[in-house]
Amino acid sequence: MNEPGEENNIAELAHPSCAELISELQEFSISCTWAYALFMARHGFKVFLLKKRSKEPLFIGWQHLATNDENVIRDWARSYPDYNYGILTGNYFFVIDWDGIGPNQIEVKITELQAKLGT
Repeated sequence: MNEPGEENNIAELAHPSCAELISELQEFSISCTWAYALFMARHGFKVFLLKKRSKEPLFIGWQHLATNDENVIRDWARSYPDYNYGILTGNYFFVIDWDGIGPNQIEVKITELQAKLGT
């Protein structure tokens, strides 16, 4: 986990399989979704609850409820097992969400974005 003030670089994180992650975390009673939430928290990212089958935050004030406290995340996993989580962005970390495009189009979209914003 990074120290406060250090940048998190999600691109440099090894991406274990679900089975590897659950085994490593010794979290055999939680879903892959929540195992990945714990993985992200261990690497310094704050996560928050999303509404079921949605990208909308579950709670008002979600920005302040986002946490990397593993005990809180385990509680969420038990209380909301079928829900998803989001990752708090900001400070040079952002997400581009392109739903509905094929894998071959992603590289084209990234190239277009780089041309528009500069590399």
